[in-house]
Amino acid sequence: MLRLTDLKECFINPAGAFPTPTAAIELAERREVEKLNERIQRLLNKGKIIIAEMHHDITSGSWFNPEKLLGPCSLTLEIGKMKIPENPSTRSEICVDFSQPKSLKEKFEISSEEKIFLHPSPRTFLRIETKQLLGIPTDLIAQVTIKKEFARYGLEIIGGTIFLKPGFIGRVALNVKNSGNRPIALSPGLPIFQARFELLSSPVDIAL
Repeated sequence: MLRLTDLKECFINPAGAFPTPTAAIELAERREVEKLNERIQRLLNKGKIIIAEMHHDITSGSWFNPEKLLGPCSLTLEIGKMKIPENPSTRSEICVDFSQPKSLKEKFEISSEEKIFLHPSPRTFLRIETKQLLGIPTDLIAQVTIKKEFARYGLEIIGGTIFLKPGFIGRVALNVKNSGNRPIALSPGLPIFQARFELLSSPVDIAL
């Protein structure tokens, strides 16, 4: 969030040339992004933001480097487990009845396939769990979305953007569908998700 003091700083120019209001706002926004990027980097270095892979390949001699996933105010998250929804076995299970908690529990099978083709259909989706475990401090929130280079082909999260509360820790599970016009091949390790961070004015108290 831009503050009035940030805009004032952008209008101060020792050379005597004053930028246009639009240029000042753009400059202030760039400075805000730079500040947040620096903060995210510091929090990663201090272990305040946790990004980890539990099953990296030790035998290859390559260790997990979280900085490879770092982007502007964001972290890239990759596909981990892919789960396929089971077909309902009885007529009563087809209906979602909010007054009956048992009907709200979806059943999934973990796919053993290396690649799954997600076909365009409003009734077809996958439950995808991120490969990375993510933990965020109490003064940040995160929004998990599909990265633009994948969303442009119709890949989307059912329900839209997923918000992670301050203090969240765990893998992110999302229901993903294909609203495009061609099947999309998905496989573990594909970097389709992006967690974008926003800084809060103060830490949030979390009840244990």
